[in-house]
Amino acid sequence: MILNNIYFPIPAPPKPSQLTFHNAFLDASECDKIMSLADNVEPYVATVQNEEPGSSRIDKEIRDVDSYGVWHSPDTDWIFKKIFEQVMVDNETNFHFDIAGIFSGLSLLRYQQEQHYEWHNDIGSGDTSTRKLSVVIMLSENFTGGDLVLTQGVSQHIAMRQGNMVVFPSYVLHKVTPVEEGDRWSLVAWIQGIKPFR
Repeated sequence: MILNNIYFPIPAPPKPSQLTFHNAFLDASECDKIMSLADNVEPYVATVQNEEPGSSRIDKEIRDVDSYGVWHSPDTDWIFKKIFEQVMVDNETNFHFDIAGIFSGLSLLRYQQEQHYEWHNDIGSGDTSTRKLSVVIMLSENFTGGDLVLTQGVSQHIAMRQGNMVVFPSYVLHKVTPVEEGDRWSLVAWIQGIKPFR
């Protein structure tokens, strides 16, 4: 800023943290309750976004996982509220983004042996353009492999146990390494703003 030929630097806002981590965000019974939502619905094969806005494709070389939609209802209201209330605290203390809520459903994901998701971020076109924070909650524990890895210059493996939750900016590149044994169940949410980042 320049005032009367004198330059005053504008202080930069605090740099967002790469992530926040919560041990035992959910207990074992809550994790079981969420996983049971998959009992009566058919999974769909998750897709990756094409370069053309609004279109997607199946590409198991990039993303191979069974996905179950979890929609807001009286039975699921508790988990939507619990996630958003905690993320509001995280955002206030660490990220400082303009967030408004969870605009879409949650994704209940089951990775079985050799299933994985290559490097990606969670911001795209259309409805995904206003994603600000990504949330991953680990629901199962009897599996090996399937590491969540984040990178902002340096790759960071996030060691997660059942009930742990990690929150990170949706523009951060991340991946899930191939599962070696067992089933890796997780719940994913995206906290959105009214406008995209700019």
